[in-house]
Formats: sequence, structure tokens, C-alpha cells
Amino acid sequence: MTSSPLSFILALVVSLSLATSNAADIRDDFSKESGQWRFSQGGGKGKHTVQNSRLEFTTQRTSTNNDSATYYLKAIIGRYDESWEVQADVYLGSFPLGAKDPYAGLALLVGNVSKTDRSFIRVQLRKGANDRRAFNADAYAGRKHLGSEWSDTSAITATIKIQFDSKTKVLTASYDADGPGATATFVAFYNIDISKGSNAWKMKSSDVFEFSMVSQSTRTVVSSGDMYFDNAIVKNLDR
Repeated sequence: MTSSPLSFILALVVSLSLATSNAADIRDDFSKESGQWRFSQGGGKGKHTVQNSRLEFTTQRTSTNNDSATYYLKAIIGRYDESWEVQADVYLGSFPLGAKDPYAGLALLVGNVSKTDRSFIRVQLRKGANDRRAFNADAYAGRKHLGSEWSDTSAITATIKIQFDSKTKVLTASYDADGPGATATFVAFYNIDISKGSNAWKMKSSDVFEFSMVSQSTRTVVSSGDMYFDNAIVKNLDR
């Protein structure tokens, strides 16, 4: 399996002029339109819809080579001098994929929106040929790829998370393959120090991060209930 195209991912992270942190934690169970998000259709026939108490992705009864949709949180999730985490539940069903280079995935993406190079980290639950499933995480500093990690899974429902430690400047991607429940057991499987060396995002203390949720499929008809996000949470860990 391979990650989705860099050109598509870079197009998902856009610049904002916000410079203050969130006053409170954010939660959205998608029981209704909360007004906390803005929508972007990345390409093709992909569409997000808040329905059935979740954020569903569909391709509107057809498909193209790249169907995608993104929900951006309107508020920033934190500054470079704050510790925070974002997470969401994901469901990726057993619907059939297209025949050529098949792919479907649900990703959390955190980007540096204070710089023009649009550095980002991503974690996703995805599936490809023969319904092979995996958690995948990767990152970029500008156009430089900072590597990736894979963890095969049989999970259909899971929780994925990105966390930032303001003291160490380390971003960590993790997953809970059991999904939502009374207890959470996250496995950290990818981390990057964005403060120095070739991995550096070159951020100042007042620079901020943006959070988005990305759905994507290729050559696949995705119907209501096939794949969706739920229970998005943003926490400021310094309070």
C-alpha cells in the first residue's frame, strides 16, 4: 500500500490569520451541524454530510480517480508553546473498492498554518487491495517527507489521535484499534520532533496549528454508512 498523493494532501492545509489559542476544549458528536467546521471538497465526487449522528463520506452514487472531502475546524487547536491533542472515532466498512489501485481512508491532519510551507502530520485508518487494512501515519516539513509508519489491522471501527508536547516539541500519532468504549488503549506508533534539524517546522511560540478531518477514496462508490467520523475531540493539555 502507498500513501495518497502529496499534491492532494498539501492542498488540504490552508493558511489562517488566527494567533490565539482555544479558550476551552472542543467536542462534536455530529448529532447536528455544530457550526464549528468549514467544508472543503478536495476533488471528484466526495462529500461530507452530518447525518445519522455522524460525519458521513459518500461519492454520490458515482466515483472518480480521486474523491475526497475535508472538514476544517474553524478554531485553531493550539499554539507552538501549548500542549494539546486531537482525536476522532472512525468507521471504515467492508464495502468493495475499485479494481485499479484501490484505496479508501479516513485521516486526521494537523498542519502548521503560520508558515507558507504548510508542514503537516497525518494519521489514518485505510484499506487497499484485497481489503488489506492498516493504520498509517506520516508527516512533511514543507515538501520534505519525514517518513511514515504502518500497522496492519483488522479493525473496522477505531479511534485515532495526534498529540503535541510543547516542552519536547514532539508530535505523536496513535490509535486505539478497539475504538470507542469505556476504556481506551492507545498505541503510539509514529512521532517526530519538529523543533530542529531537517524535521523542523521553523515555528515561533505564537505560531498556531490547524486541525482537519479528511475522507478520500479512489475509483470506488461510497454510500451512506460505508465510512464516517464521529466524536471529534480537541483538548488543551496545559489546563
